[in-house]
Amino acid sequence: MVVIPLIIIIEVMRRRNLFKTLTPGKLFFPISIFIIFTLISAIINDTSWVETAGYLAVYLRYPLFFLLLVNIDFEEKLLQKFITIFFLLLFLQIPEVLYRYFALGIKGDDISWSLGSWGTTNLGIYSIYAVCIILASALHNRFTIGHIIGILIPFLFALFGEIKAIVIWVPISVLITIYFYPFQTKIKKYSVVIMAILTGAIFFKFFYTNWQHFHGRQLDSIIRTTYLTLEGEVGEERKYSAYRLGILFRVIDELKKSNTAILFGEGPGSSLAGNFFKKPSRIMEIISETKDTPNQIASALLDVGIIGLALYYIILIAVIMTILRVKDMSNFPETKSFRILKTAYPAIIFYYLIIGPLYHPVWRFDAASYIFYFLSAELYHASRINNLQNTSGKKKI
Repeated sequence: MVVIPLIIIIEVMRRRNLFKTLTPGKLFFPISIFIIFTLISAIINDTSWVETAGYLAVYLRYPLFFLLLVNIDFEEKLLQKFITIFFLLLFLQIPEVLYRYFALGIKGDDISWSLGSWGTTNLGIYSIYAVCIILASALHNRFTIGHIIGILIPFLFALFGEIKAIVIWVPISVLITIYFYPFQTKIKKYSVVIMAILTGAIFFKFFYTNWQHFHGRQLDSIIRTTYLTLEGEVGEERKYSAYRLGILFRVIDELKKSNTAILFGEGPGSSLAGNFFKKPSRIMEIISETKDTPNQIASALLDVGIIGLALYYIILIAVIMTILRVKDMSNFPETKSFRILKTAYPAIIFYYLIIGPLYHPVWRFDAASYIFYFLSAELYHASRINNLQNTSGKKKI
């Protein structure tokens, strides 16, 4: 939590004229509104200023990090270096996972030691991002055996580490990435989409058979319970057991007892287990009967209510619109790296804004947030550079 704010402070001190040239200024408005609303929620719920400041530091460090990144000149090859390091880190997990599983007999949440206490969560998030980039690369450069292996490796992680997020969300990310690839015709696009669905169905049947061999029918039970819950065909206790969504339903039912709570939440930091002072917070009372982690939507609702959740989404949308607002974004510098990133980015957005928040508290996870905001800043720079070149009449890179 401390590293990103520290980087921001160091870079601001190094660039004393940063605030005179800071762009894009429009992002400051939604951030400021969110801060003001958070303070109002804190006053209503009698939350201490220390807890409120800590909460804001957790959730605003990366939007501010994005603002810093878009105001720093990047080297042209920085994206390639970042992607290289990212994949090196990911693929180093292969020998670690295999060794810990076969030699040490370790499986489940402890399958990845090098990625920390949230090892399998981070591994799942990295895998989703990686598959989007690998598939985008394959679409732009033709499929090779390396691309196929790269897409299948995350399922190896899922099998040995019981990472359900990979099983459920990677196929969806694949379809989104294919859909946003600039095919020459719609017929070709939808033909590839249909082919991907059929191929994925065959692979999934084979994979799921092996999954049941390793982990039983738990995943099948989770999917079935979640489906019936969304259909409204289960009782309250069964609804609360609907895996990640169960905690969300608990939080909503608790907040519905008070109009003030549903709108403003129960105070910044209520969803953080340690509450910054290593004492039980409000979330511990609500989830006392389960070990599941509250997802991001449940966390945001409990902290700052429906209004606060909406305001934070406005910040995220503002980040994306900051990129889209740059003129001639469709004409990126003609480098393979940026074409690949442009194709992978919609699926990354879909995960960070929609899929991830229903599964993990992703907006406070470094694994999810650092990559999302760094790649967003890279796209901003690419589109801005291209626009400046078009405006000045210089030859494109």
